[in-house]
Amino acid sequence: MVQATGYAVPIIFFTVADQTLGAELKWVKEVVTSRDLTPLPNANSFVAGMINIRGDVISVLDTAALLFDKPQKVYQRIIILDINGAPAGLAVEGVSAVRQVVPEAFVALSSSHDSPIPAQYLSGLLAWENGHVPVIDIPVLIKHLENQSPGTNKATA
Repeated sequence: MVQATGYAVPIIFFTVADQTLGAELKWVKEVVTSRDLTPLPNANSFVAGMINIRGDVISVLDTAALLFDKPQKVYQRIIILDINGAPAGLAVEGVSAVRQVVPEAFVALSSSHDSPIPAQYLSGLLAWENGHVPVIDIPVLIKHLENQSPGTNKATA
């Protein structure tokens, strides 16, 4: 959850399924150019595969399949996350920016939020340019995925 500390929060902006999303930068270790992924047999449909980065084997999630139930086969970037020492990757179409965002720019979530992403996976909505950008709550999303069994198609409530 984005904390209202009075200080600007660094947010990384990225594109998935032609939609701009954001996440707190504190969960991002690095962004790498997409590369060939090693498939994982019997994995959930939202697992794109595995990559090896400097000796670390990292699961990469098909973010479009995970959040929008629209599997994507071409990725331009992989956002490498570090959630309490556990690495994971988010395959995305692209990364557009990292910006410092003041807490006042965040809009409270309501039951009628205008995002196709379930509210439980959002830190909030960011009032940005011509609308709202959903900001993904990375630790909540990853924790939910850890509890899913193989064969589940997407992050559902």
